[in-house]
Amino acid sequence: AGLGMALTRIFGMLGGSIVPTQQMGSPVIDALARLTPNRWAMDGFNKLAYGEGAAAVLPEVAALLVMAAALFVVAAVIFRRRQTE
Repeated sequence: AGLGMALTRIFGMLGGSIVPTQQMGSPVIDALARLTPNRWAMDGFNKLAYGEGAAAVLPEVAALLVMAAALFVVAAVIFRRRQTE
């Protein structure tokens, strides 16, 4: 539970949920932010808020689906290993 809460805060800070990533101004932080689901979700929400259509958020949706699939596979492997122990 503690690790999950820490990751949530880190992802929130890096992904722009707390402070917009444009204000950070660092290319390193921008690259790290793209590894978090928060950044992709915020980019999609911002596009929709500025009036862009549903087709404009397809890259963000695709990135989130890829992350979800990858994390599902990792979780399934961990669950299977714990079941065999």
